[in-house]
Amino acid sequence: MKDLLAEFEASVLRDRVFRRGEKILVAVSGGVDSMVLLHLLSRLAPANGWKLGVAHLNHGLRGRSSDADEALVRRAARQLGWQVFVERIPKGELKQVPKLSLEMAARQRRHKFWAGAAREFGTRKIALAHHADDQVELLFLRLLRGSGAQGLSGMRPLSPLPGHRNLTLARPMLDLEKRDLESYAAQQRVRFRKDATNNAFEIPRNRIRHELLPLLKRHYQPALGTVITRVMKLLGGDAEVIQGLAEDWSENRGQRGQGAARVASFDALPIAVRRRVLHDQLLARKVVPDFALVESLVSHSNRVICAKCTESIQGSQRSWGVSRDGSGQVHLSPVGTDVPAQAALSLDLNARSGRVVYGGVEIRWKILKRNRKAMPLRRRRSQETVEFFDADQVGSSLVLRHWLPGDRYQPIGLAGTRKLQDCFTDLKMARELRQKALVAESIHGDIFWVERLRIGERFKITDRTARVLVWRWRTA
Repeated sequence: MKDLLAEFEASVLRDRVFRRGEKILVAVSGGVDSMVLLHLLSRLAPANGWKLGVAHLNHGLRGRSSDADEALVRRAARQLGWQVFVERIPKGELKQVPKLSLEMAARQRRHKFWAGAAREFGTRKIALAHHADDQVELLFLRLLRGSGAQGLSGMRPLSPLPGHRNLTLARPMLDLEKRDLESYAAQQRVRFRKDATNNAFEIPRNRIRHELLPLLKRHYQPALGTVITRVMKLLGGDAEVIQGLAEDWSENRGQRGQGAARVASFDALPIAVRRRVLHDQLLARKVVPDFALVESLVSHSNRVICAKCTESIQGSQRSWGVSRDGSGQVHLSPVGTDVPAQAALSLDLNARSGRVVYGGVEIRWKILKRNRKAMPLRRRRSQETVEFFDADQVGSSLVLRHWLPGDRYQPIGLAGTRKLQDCFTDLKMARELRQKALVAESIHGDIFWVERLRIGERFKITDRTARVLVWRWRTA
């Protein structure tokens, strides 16, 4: 068997996770991972002058099992001679948190508890029991969500506690595998409790752990953990360089005019750095930095994009318009009032439904699964017109704008494209109406909708259509 204690100590020294004589608050759930972490730190504490505190949050989600976890942690802390901090969440409190999943509500509650316990213990360092297997699961979770290099690089040995920049989360076991922790617990007779929710397949991480990873190890790469860990370290190194370049550029831009060196323009930056500059600004403004939003901001200046926020801004929960100017600076503006005529508006269709007022026209949309019954090309109800498009042909986002001379599109039923100007002439549309006419472009820049004209041929409903974009519009 591996000398897990020696391997653990080497990781702590290499990554400089803890300093001599430091106070360390250890987050302990009662499971095998955190109980082994507490045991390892306790064995090394005398030689390193560490003083440990034990923090346990009783979520109250599993009744007597949660109470048994708490009792085990209290007993272990007492036997090892360490101060213990315990908090119990009233039954049902987490399920009552509005607009948050149970998992997210529990996570935020843990962070708040750790911060309070750390202050009471007099430390800024909180040790967590994440290990190499957690890293692998996290990579696949984030890969399936479409994360970039920084997200795929996984957890770092040291990182700030979210919402508490003066507190540090330490993860000294990231190089240790789960099976070695279990072997150590058996050899050293470390008592722990099993959490039955770890086998609940409705939780995505558990499906990855019990279905996807065994499949990959069995049929593709037996050393999956080693390979994935190596890839994450490589991605992490690349992400650190990009982050550093983005921060340096942003800092130097802010010092222009004060004798600072000449700063490159935003458009002259490598695209990875531009993405990171915008990503950081969005996070700072509490806007979800999803891929479609960042890519739209990278490609277009002075274009207002409808975006979701991670929490209320100025007391409002509604969506906000996001844009960036030519210098790379991100700006927010309320969405719901009319958008200036000169500004194009990008809409994120991942939201499944939405509403916007643009150019004096109210537009509402939603995405539905295909109903195999025949769908009309156009339907009028009072002053509202409803159109139906193949959502997958439109893509994950679209752009609303006013008609421009030279615009072309392919009306439904035609073999080729026509200039919009010719279409307007055929309809004998007044000049003032042409100037106000709205068009919608797909994610690839193809016009699929023109106000008062037929829908685009390539975007019509066919037998192969799986999802339908329902597009309702009327004069506001």
